[in-house]
Amino acid sequence: MNSVVSQLRESGAGRPRAVARLSRERPLRVLTFSSLFPNAEQPTHGLFVLRRLQQLLATSEIEATVVAPVPWFPSPDPRFGRYAEFARVPRTEVIAGIDVHHPRYAVMPRLGMSLAPALMALGVRDCVTRLHRGCGFDLIDAHYFYPDGVAASWIARSLDLPLAITARGTDLNLISQYALPRAMIRRAAQSSRLNIAVSDALAERLHELGADPAVTRVIPNGVDLEVFRPIDRADARRSLGIPEGNWLLSAGQLVQHVAGRGHVQEPHGFVVGHVTPEAAVGGPIAIIEDGDAIVIDAVGKTIELGVSKETIDRRLRAWKPPPKKAERGLLAKYARLVSSASQGAVTDAALG
Repeated sequence: MNSVVSQLRESGAGRPRAVARLSRERPLRVLTFSSLFPNAEQPTHGLFVLRRLQQLLATSEIEATVVAPVPWFPSPDPRFGRYAEFARVPRTEVIAGIDVHHPRYAVMPRLGMSLAPALMALGVRDCVTRLHRGCGFDLIDAHYFYPDGVAASWIARSLDLPLAITARGTDLNLISQYALPRAMIRRAAQSSRLNIAVSDALAERLHELGADPAVTRVIPNGVDLEVFRPIDRADARRSLGIPEGNWLLSAGQLVQHVAGRGHVQEPHGFVVGHVTPEAAVGGPIAIIEDGDAIVIDAVGKTIELGVSKETIDRRLRAWKPPPKKAERGLLAKYARLVSSASQGAVTDAALG
């Protein structure tokens, strides 16, 4: 993490006033800016951002304040489900010894994608300005390029502060597919003094979008070996209430269809994560019966149903599509438009 701090210090070299601030013999004063950050209502939200910040703080080379914007919602009434959680998030709190501020910003249905950075910047501007006057930040460390990184780039410019932005995944892989967000992401990346990617693939995507490779660094997410360590399987199952049987755990929160769910045979060396065509559209997986053999060739990268072609043809002729869950409305439109999960489960693939 010392190398990360060094890169953050170097990221201020392009701002005249920042050079004077960074030359002092004191910890770097960092404003961490991201809507992906835990809060009292959502303690695991953006936990990866908190974990990296904790590692940076452990070096004693930085001091940090967090601004984690929260969408505005008028009522904390539980009847409104997860939206009410936003209203219950405290305006300020201390998490792991770090001062965290939660200014509100407006979210507008339909126009939300295009206006999100501007609305976020407007919502947090007064909070960030007030905090900067009080302690004098040396730089802004933003996480997630859109809308957070774009909003942070505007705030950084107005306060004459250097900026570092970390790409996390869907911000570049998904959101940058849209023209206006892509243009704003490009400008933010080009204005940032340091662009961080959590994988080589994301770094390549940044370069494709126009970011300067000279100011791009790959810093993978780490693993806390105190938390993730081998323990007795039976004890773990009992503590989590997992019944007997063989289970595959799929992890994914920011995008609903990052991973599938299913009950599978215990893996020995590799796991089949997805089979296409899907059963719902008459793929071979729809006609598998108890006792059928599945032949997997890991070297040849093939998976086959181990029954005769005649049997497959007979079963397919007898197969009937499952009834549609929705004939009208938004869900029906989604079902007609969405592509296979193997192609990203996107709804605008035909738009180019």
